[in-house]
Formats: sequence, C-alpha cells, structure tokens
Amino acid sequence: MLGRLIKRFGEPRTALLGLTVAALGLLTMAAIPLMPSGALVVASVIAFAGGEGIFTACLGSTISKVAEPGKQGTVQGGSQGLQSLMQMAGPLLGSVLYARIHPTVPFIVGAGFVLCAMRIFATQTRSAGR
Repeated sequence: MLGRLIKRFGEPRTALLGLTVAALGLLTMAAIPLMPSGALVVASVIAFAGGEGIFTACLGSTISKVAEPGKQGTVQGGSQGLQSLMQMAGPLLGSVLYARIHPTVPFIVGAGFVLCAMRIFATQTRSAGR
C-alpha cells in the first residue's frame, strides 16, 4: 500500500498524508472522553498509528534525498536523535497535561505539534526542490 501511495503522490506528499492522518487520529482521541466509544478508540488508534507509520517510513528516504551527500549521515542521526528525545518527552508532557488540565488536552497539543511538523516538512521539502 505504501509503495502505491509513494508512486502516485511522491514521498513528500505521502509523508504529509501520514502526518494528516496522524493529526486526525489525535483529534479523534481528544473526543473520546466527550463521546466514549470502543469504536472511536479503535479508529483513533488505527489512524494515529497508521499515519505515524506512513510518515516515519517516508521521512528517512526523503531526508536521504534532500540532505547533501556528505551530510546524510549527520542529518539522519540528528533526525533519529530528535525522534528518540520526543518519544521520551511527549509522554511526560502528555501525562502532566492529562492530570493537571484535562484528559483531552494532550491529544489536542499533540495534534498541534503534528500540524507544526507538517508546516516545517512542507516548507523544507519545497525549498529543497522536492
């Protein structure tokens, strides 16, 4: 499925599609406390995980094509390092927001971060001529 999406839309657009689906999944998760439903939980988790998977698969390939040949390893390493850091910091921030403000807030904030990532990714790939 991913291969067909990439052939049809290209890697940058497919990556942006993944981020869009992930953001929709997060926003749907925010609705769960307001409209509890097992189906909503399943749909939101599938959307988030699927979107994140699509984006992550496209990111490494896009970076390798956009980065200068002599700096690809540095850029890939920096990207992986930031991903690891955010995978630690995200749940910590999310648990504080969940406990101190409201159960929907971490998902809305997460969707906001994803929207920021979409903007940055689109701008960077466009300026690199992708």
